[in-house]
Amino acid sequence: CDPGSLNSSLAKGKVVLCFTDAKDPRGQYSKAVATVSQAGGAGIIFAMHTTNLFGQRDPISSVQVDYEIGTEILAYIRAT
Repeated sequence: CDPGSLNSSLAKGKVVLCFTDAKDPRGQYSKAVATVSQAGGAGIIFAMHTTNLFGQRDPISSVQVDYEIGTEILAYIRAT
């Protein structure tokens, strides 16, 4: 979910799952939300190592989860 990394035709109207391993994910989160929004995504699931979730007002629907839950979501996506 880095800037310029998403294919708009694939992301448009979809909820995009993003992972970060940043120790302080706030900056990465903002960039990911902007990237998904610019690609036409409907929302973002942001998986990170920390369990210190933070509130922000975003231009698209968003949810923050820990890395374990993000990995479980990814496994589900791949299985269906």
